[in-house]
Amino acid sequence: DLHKIGHLVAALHNVARQFPFPDAASDFRGGYRYDQSLMQSHHEWIEKRGAVIGAENVALLERAIDYVLAALDRMGTTPANYGMIHADLTFSNLLVHEEEIYLIDFEQLGRGHYLYDFAILWSELHTQAGDFAPRWQSFLAGYSEVAELPFRHESELNPFIIATQLNHLDWIYNTDNPVVRAEFGPQLPLVYASIRQRLGELG
Repeated sequence: DLHKIGHLVAALHNVARQFPFPDAASDFRGGYRYDQSLMQSHHEWIEKRGAVIGAENVALLERAIDYVLAALDRMGTTPANYGMIHADLTFSNLLVHEEEIYLIDFEQLGRGHYLYDFAILWSELHTQAGDFAPRWQSFLAGYSEVAELPFRHESELNPFIIATQLNHLDWIYNTDNPVVRAEFGPQLPLVYASIRQRLGELG
């Protein structure tokens, strides 16, 4: 299944590369951006929720934002690495029918680096029971049969993994749905620990 998902995501990215390259002259899905503009937007809610987040974690999140912004600036945006992405590549948005796999729910469709889609699936696999490594490798193998992988080293995923974690925190802290807060609130210490560990490993 992960091999087939790799085929599917690569095909999606190939289709995205046929669209006009997103730039300042186009506002198509301009309100759905998963790049520097989204990272900058985190400052506002972090300041607003600072008392609940705590000073130590606020400092951690600000450091994480700076790290992601610097990485995105270095990477730049080219038609090869940046375009329209699904932006919500979770298992709940995949359907299996007669041994074929289909991607649904394009509500979050927007512009960003293709690695953002990779990071979401990477994080999703880490929440599932079972051996992560062979499943991730199956996905990468499937993807590379349809399109060239948009990275040379998996370390290039790091800023996007942290970006998805920042977005996850944004959702938990700012949702109006009490069910979300009740279900995902207990995860907050684990998310902070993951960001802290990842930034620590990066020096």
